[in-house]
Amino acid sequence: MRFRRILKIAINSLKLNKLRSWLTTIGIIIGISTVVIALSVGESAQNAVSKQLLAFGGSNIFAEISVPNSSHATSGIDMAAGVQITSMKESDLEAFKQLPNVKNGYAAIMSPEKVSFGNTTARSIIWATNQSYPQVENISVTKGRFFSLGEEKGLARVAVLGPKLAEDLFGDSDPIDQTIRIKQINFKVIGVLTERGTSFAFDLDDMAYIPLKTAQKQIMGMDYVTYISVSIENQNLAKQTAEDMRVLLRKRHGIPMDDPDKDDFQVTTMDDAMEMTQSIIGGVSLLLTAIAIISLIVGGVGIMNIMYVSVSERTREIGLRKAIGARGDDILWQFLLEAIAVTLAGGIIGVLGALIIIFLASLGANHYGLDWEMIISIKSIILAIGASSVIGIVFGIQPARKAAKLEAIVALTRE
Repeated sequence: MRFRRILKIAINSLKLNKLRSWLTTIGIIIGISTVVIALSVGESAQNAVSKQLLAFGGSNIFAEISVPNSSHATSGIDMAAGVQITSMKESDLEAFKQLPNVKNGYAAIMSPEKVSFGNTTARSIIWATNQSYPQVENISVTKGRFFSLGEEKGLARVAVLGPKLAEDLFGDSDPIDQTIRIKQINFKVIGVLTERGTSFAFDLDDMAYIPLKTAQKQIMGMDYVTYISVSIENQNLAKQTAEDMRVLLRKRHGIPMDDPDKDDFQVTTMDDAMEMTQSIIGGVSLLLTAIAIISLIVGGVGIMNIMYVSVSERTREIGLRKAIGARGDDILWQFLLEAIAVTLAGGIIGVLGALIIIFLASLGANHYGLDWEMIISIKSIILAIGASSVIGIVFGIQPARKAAKLEAIVALTRE
């Protein structure tokens, strides 16, 4: 009963200063919202990346060209600036297929090109690859068929379209056996793939798939590839198979075995890709959480200052309560409960605000075609509510102790 009475007094005191109470909670609301959003974004991003990797080849091992003496990121920047690596060949894929754990594979080149049919033109990605691509990526054709090994070796001008590109060019019409133009060269449409969605900013449904040799000889004018993907028999041996691929490429490209910095390629397993992306996402989440913690500390200092002001303004009230029998503990709990109530209210509002922001962000991402599933972390909500309560105690205890130590006579006579 005594605790309930003290709590009621504390809440009534907050109601008398509504504007000051709301202003006090702003820092807590912002900090708590940031904590929940940061943890939710981290988990959602990891989930989205996992889906993207699975869409791009869940259990495959990838080998791609890379600038020597550079990281994955700086290699991409160098190649964007015009550095060309021409050492990876289709024969490297054939060598990979001889490794004991490699089941199948394909080589590929990507190039942005205009694809047209009649008066309709679409900007698309040309994915030049081998006939084994559907088997390695475990995808199927909804209309027609994929090109054959004979068509690939014979430099056939045939194309298989992603469903979105097919719709953009042909609408509701049947694209099979129609002729499209890629770089003013005619290609016969022989198939349409099943819908696959987006993977790492690549819309896999908005691509045109053509035979690798046809692209090399007739469109891109090159004899090398930029990307090789292999499927493996035993996923438990993925790391060993990746190392076997590295050793094989060094032998074939004349790179010293003891100097991996000179590698003109990068071999990546699914685990490697996951670790790299999770490391990046984890770093961003940690940064956001650090900002949130700073915001919470600033909010806590604000609460401490406001509580000190409140104690100074209510000195006569404290003296009067002590004069009629209130104990020091009663005064301490009154002011401490006020601080906890303010921070707890800020925590709850912050959590609700974060949930609304996350929900709207998820709707926006899905509206623009990103496969982003909203994940609300229960632990982040518990952490946020707990943190707000702790802040109330930590930053409210000193002003509350100051109020509790006031002597009744001194408090009543103070102006």
